[in-house]
Amino acid sequence: FIVCKDTTYSTYGPVWKFTTEFPPGYVFIESFNNLSCWTAIGPLGQVNWSIFPSSNSGGDPPELKLSWSPSFNGLSQLLSCQIEMAAPNCLFLSLRHFCDWYADPAPFMGLAITYDDGLTSTILWEFQPVGGNVGPEEISISFIPDSTPFRLIMYLNGDSFNIDDWYVDEIIIVPYISCPPPY
Repeated sequence: FIVCKDTTYSTYGPVWKFTTEFPPGYVFIESFNNLSCWTAIGPLGQVNWSIFPSSNSGGDPPELKLSWSPSFNGLSQLLSCQIEMAAPNCLFLSLRHFCDWYADPAPFMGLAITYDDGLTSTILWEFQPVGGNVGPEEISISFIPDSTPFRLIMYLNGDSFNIDDWYVDEIIIVPYISCPPPY
C-alpha cells in the first residue's frame, strides 16, 4: 500500500491498493517477494522451499531459498504459475543464483520447462557443484517454447544434505529478436 503525507509528514492521506503489470515487452518477472506464483510439487522436499530475506544470489532481498533441511534424497520441484504469450517465439531468460555447497556428491539443480503442469519437463539449465560454492552468478539462456502457455520448474535432484542452501532471484523472461544457434 501507499501512504501519503503532507510536506511536514504529519498528515496521512487515504490508503490506496493497486497491482502492477509487467513492463511492455516482458513475458515474466519474478523477484520472489512471495511464493504466490509457485507450487511445490515434490515428490520430496516440498517444505524446503521458502522466501528468505537475504541477497546471497546477488539481487535485492528477498529471494527464493531451497534449504537442505529437512534432509531428503531425490527430486524436489517448484512449479511456476502459467506463463502465456501470443505465440511461441525465441525467449531470453536470466536469473541470479548462489549455491552454498557442503559436500560431494552434490545434487543436480536447475530450471526446466513444462507444458503439462510438471508431469514431464525439459531441462533449460542445470548445474552440479563440485568441491565448492557456485556463484553468486547471473545465468542467461535463450530458448523457444514448444507451445504456450508453459510453466517453469526449479528443481533439486539428489542428496539435499550435501548443500547448505540454494538461493535464486530475479527470473526475467523477455522476447529475443533471434535465437543464437544451440551449442
